[in-house]
Amino acid sequence: MYIQIWESYFSSPIKTLLNLGGMNVLDVGCGPALWIMEMATFFPLSNFTGVDIVQLYPHDCMPKNLDFIQANILDGIPFENESFDFIHIKDCLPYFPGKLSKEQVFSELVRLLKPGGWLEIIEFEGKMYNAGPNSDFLYDKLITVYRNRGINYVQESVPQLFEENNLVEFRREDKIIKYCEFDFALQVFLDTFKTMKKTILEFTSIEPEKYEEMLSNSCRELLEYQTSFRNTRFYGQKPSKFETI
Repeated sequence: MYIQIWESYFSSPIKTLLNLGGMNVLDVGCGPALWIMEMATFFPLSNFTGVDIVQLYPHDCMPKNLDFIQANILDGIPFENESFDFIHIKDCLPYFPGKLSKEQVFSELVRLLKPGGWLEIIEFEGKMYNAGPNSDFLYDKLITVYRNRGINYVQESVPQLFEENNLVEFRREDKIIKYCEFDFALQVFLDTFKTMKKTILEFTSIEPEKYEEMLSNSCRELLEYQTSFRNTRFYGQKPSKFETI
């Protein structure tokens, strides 16, 4: 979904280096590995590693320049210091509970990054704009469920993490995505609320039939109200050993 929204795979200034070859790229929380599989195919002269706590990634038909490991970043990723030229992580920070664990994750990413390397983080803001009454109600309940599970959107704190870890050349790029312009965004919304139906109902007094009615109305509202959400890329560079911060 994000590739269609951004019309690119990354924003960090690394394309020329990827094409030249020899770059080592790490995708943290790679999931089913769609992003890193395509990256490895497009840049066959560079090397790619995907890491996730669960094995959702494929085991066959992989590009030769791609490897996967199963690891929990909170326990440390089993690579030496300064192993990667580019590290990519998407929609993961909210799932690490508490400020301390997020700082721990960021510190581990910086440890793995080579001097002169780039770190890029993609995060959803966790808000909807111009939402209708039904979609606003359901989304509020979804956020309540997430918070009760320790999931908190942290987009506003990401720049501080870059600063605290002394990364330079910091940039952010924002995309405002309207549901009416991307069918897949609407489908993700619908699938999310179908999957979370049972859990959300535990936090409300509405009946299941009413929930389905509200969900149907919400999908119409997303189009009628031109409801949107924000997605942001943050990226910065680890200083070379010859730079003075």
